[in-house]
Order: sequence, then structure tokens, then C-alpha cells
Amino acid sequence: TEDWSFGLSYTEVAEDFNPEVGFLRRSAYRSWRQSLLYRYRPQNSRFNLHELRPHYSYSVFHDLDGFKESAFLHVDNHFEFKSGAEIHTGVNFRHEGLLEPFEIYDGIWIPPGSYSNRELQLVGYTDQGAPLSFSLRTIIGEFFSGDAEHVSPSIQWRHGDRFTSSWGWTRTDVDLPTGKFTTDLGRIRLSYTLSERSTLQALLQYNNVSELWSTNLRYSWLRTANTGLFIVYRDTQGFGNYDGEQPDRSLLIKYSHLFDIF
Repeated sequence: TEDWSFGLSYTEVAEDFNPEVGFLRRSAYRSWRQSLLYRYRPQNSRFNLHELRPHYSYSVFHDLDGFKESAFLHVDNHFEFKSGAEIHTGVNFRHEGLLEPFEIYDGIWIPPGSYSNRELQLVGYTDQGAPLSFSLRTIIGEFFSGDAEHVSPSIQWRHGDRFTSSWGWTRTDVDLPTGKFTTDLGRIRLSYTLSERSTLQALLQYNNVSELWSTNLRYSWLRTANTGLFIVYRDTQGFGNYDGEQPDRSLLIKYSHLFDIF
């Protein structure tokens, strides 16, 4: 309805399923998903609130023998203000089941077992429709048999109706009984509209774990039904203690055309 949203789904993938062209995050599993959301718009709010959205979502995965591989329960409330800014306050309950040891970081292993964790989540961002906006996502809580802190700030800048950009950084600090580590991921997204059908886009990423810089440039000239010309250039290079392999570069050119024969 206008105020309530409810979702329910079930998925099963058998052991011998082959997606042919595609990618599966998991294989041989059964999964349930459900969600419930309520929208409430207060009248004459002293805090200039536009809408409150309390909600929850739950998903669980079992293998075909019934072993609980993972589960995720998210309970949250979105505070949307008349200015366009939002604050999300939530708590997450995670479950991960491991049948084999898992190397999460170089030399740091997580032993087999079932892990149930809790974490707090806080998300905030200013008006995304403004020329300049900010966002921040933080997650703090338990992580397998230890703890983790996840912080991800970002800035979005738009100039007119042609140029948009996003600058973000994600840092995760993990403290486990078997060791500590920190991961950093920097990213820059740029997009410039040359015309109504022509766009130039760029994605630059920095990863301290794999010690790589990666660049992805794409030019697209769209026609009807998402057809047209696409040119993509990819460049991945190492730095620091990288083992000195040659840079990975590729150029992809694709053109598609839709014929109307009727």
C-alpha cells in the first residue's frame, strides 16, 4: 500500500546448475528473504521531518544438506528531513557458518565454526540533489570471533547538467584473535555528458590489500533500446611491494544495432 511494503522470496540453486554466461555468488543452496517497511509522515514536525521509515529485512542461506551458511537480520529506521538530508540508524545481526578454515587476510585464518555477531550501523547524507553533498557510513561491532570498524565517507559534486563526480574512501579495521589488519579502498567516479546520447565516464580505484591502482574509462554513444557504440579502456598497475608483474591493460570496443524488420 502507500504506507506499507512487504516482500517475500525463495530461491533454490541445485548442485549442477551452470549459469553458462554469468556469475553466481553461491552454488547449491536454499534461501529465504523477507522484508517489511512502514512509511510515516508526521504533521507539523518541530524537527522538519518529512518521513520516517522503520523497517526490517532478513535473509538466510542453507546448503542442500541443511547447514546454515549465513543469515542477515537488519533492523533500521530512516529519518528523512524536508531539506533532503537523511539519517539511518540500524542494528544488524549476522551469522556465518564455516565448514573449512578461511584465510581472510594474508596469514590470518578463521577456523571452522558458526559465528553469530551484532553490529551497529549509522548512515547520514545531505541533500543528494544539491550541487555539493556529503555522505558517511559507519558500521561498528562484532566480526567472526573478533571486532571490526568500517568507515566510508564520500563527497558528491555536480556542475550543471553535464558533469558529476563522486569521491570516496572506505577503511575497515579488523581485530581477530589470530591477527589484526586494515584495508583501504579509494574510489573516484567521474561522468561528463557530451550530448544527449554521448557520455564519457571514468572510475579510478586504489586498493592497499592487493596493492593496485585501477582505471576504467568508458565512452558510450547510445541509440535505441540501449544499443550503440561502447569503448572501454582498462588499466591496472601495481605499486609498493607489488611483485613487478606487467600492467594489465585492455581495450574493448562494442557496437550493437537493433533492426526493425516488421
